[in-house]
Amino acid sequence: MIGLPEAFSGMIYDTASMSTLHAIAAAREGLDLRVREDGMSGRTDLPLLRLYASEQAHSSVEKGLITLGLGQRSLRKIPTDKQFRMDSRALAKVATRSPSLTSSRHNPDRTDGSSSTTNT
Repeated sequence: MIGLPEAFSGMIYDTASMSTLHAIAAAREGLDLRVREDGMSGRTDLPLLRLYASEQAHSSVEKGLITLGLGQRSLRKIPTDKQFRMDSRALAKVATRSPSLTSSRHNPDRTDGSSSTTNT
């Protein structure tokens, strides 16, 4: 129907919000924190998970973090240049200074990459 090769495997989402939500959930599950089994509420053994995203990232990134119980505090927005590309130097600088890299209670495990912006 849409011309994908027979060898295609994966999922096609109808919205950025759903694909982002599932990507964040999959990343969280990949850390083996037993969230599926034990939940997150009241647990003191969980690290603060960090997600680095462009300041131009789709609003679904922040909404996904909220929905999945990670909270807005987990999101670090990285500045962009005049062409709306994530500033890799700013990312390196923030990641180097981030408490998530110096504390065993934080996990700087994910960066949200995008090929464009939704704000223009």
